[in-house]
Amino acid sequence: METTGEPLAVRPFLDFYSSHNIIPVHQDLSDLETHVFRRKYLYRTLGVPPSLFKGGSVIEFGPGTGDNAVATSTYGLDKYFLVDGNPASVRELNNKRTRGMITAKTCQIVESDIYNYRDDGRYDVVICEGLIPGQDRPGQLLNHISSFCVPGGVVIFTTISYTSQLAEICRRTFRPAIGTNKIPFEQQVQVASRIFRSHLTTFGVSTRPIEDWVQDNILHDWLISDNQVFSLMDSIDVFEGRFQFLSSSPRFLVDDRWYKSVGRESDDFNALARQQYHLFSALLLDYRIKLQMLYGARIDKEWVAELEKFSKLAYGAHLKICRENNYNSLEDFISSLEAIARILPSEMNITKAGIDDFVKGIRKVADGKLEHEFGEFRSWWGRGQQYASFVREI
Repeated sequence: METTGEPLAVRPFLDFYSSHNIIPVHQDLSDLETHVFRRKYLYRTLGVPPSLFKGGSVIEFGPGTGDNAVATSTYGLDKYFLVDGNPASVRELNNKRTRGMITAKTCQIVESDIYNYRDDGRYDVVICEGLIPGQDRPGQLLNHISSFCVPGGVVIFTTISYTSQLAEICRRTFRPAIGTNKIPFEQQVQVASRIFRSHLTTFGVSTRPIEDWVQDNILHDWLISDNQVFSLMDSIDVFEGRFQFLSSSPRFLVDDRWYKSVGRESDDFNALARQQYHLFSALLLDYRIKLQMLYGARIDKEWVAELEKFSKLAYGAHLKICRENNYNSLEDFISSLEAIARILPSEMNITKAGIDDFVKGIRKVADGKLEHEFGEFRSWWGRGQQYASFVREI
């Protein structure tokens, strides 16, 4: 393998992490057995059984601390390549390999900007988590990393939509009140951690330090870029004709066709995913909403188009708040949220309550009352980033 040339695009993650000498993607390994189980569950949901890893080859782009790689390497890999451009990440990866936590018959750790990475090898599984949305040219990066997949192999990566991140961009509008650009970075982390600790505890489970979450999801400047959204539908557009949709987490695709009735002309899982994505999009708005809860609701493509339209408008207004570091555009942001609340079906009343309490609270934050109690908003979280898996056909 080799690294070559200058980056093909800006490096939103690498530059931010390196400038602060941080790797804000730590996972809790105190209960390693549970950590490995969660990873196994994720792979199974994505349609990737452990047997595909055993004796196989894997390349992972942007592994960060290598905590997830620790779990992946338990499957008995023949070859495991880890590519990361952050020197702090590379040091941590090498440390874990030295301690025997990351293993394979052939295990190589490469310090390289992902765009520059070149390798004649092809791999059974390609993994790239939390990196493609936010890139200057996300489709180009997806094409690049997927080029290392063998025909019949699987590419695993993450996506973000306007609806899935709506609850998080609400929290990002705290940035002017937190004091970004006014106080040192370490102090910003402390202030934001104090604010959002009660929000994160509503999950009932914690797998990463709150400081990491704050750095990566509130204070990271890539979050206020125009390129943060790269949805599952965007990835299908990039992959059309070369990769077929396999699965996602959360899983949503239903294929109830009798296998003998499917001809070559209808063997198109990308088309099936497109047909059913509207229901998936609604579920992304609130992780507490389950599929069976929406069976009686009017959830069609037209309704979802409205939901995504207002979510996109909210995203644009939040960009102004964060970039200008003031609340001059707050009412535009609130207007989009209230429009969303009005169209939500009664089956999503818990989401409405979260939006209502946010609107009440953020106006007080804008008036300087940062420590306001946010009621039901604390429990409203979207599904953030979603995992997707695709099989390479050619």
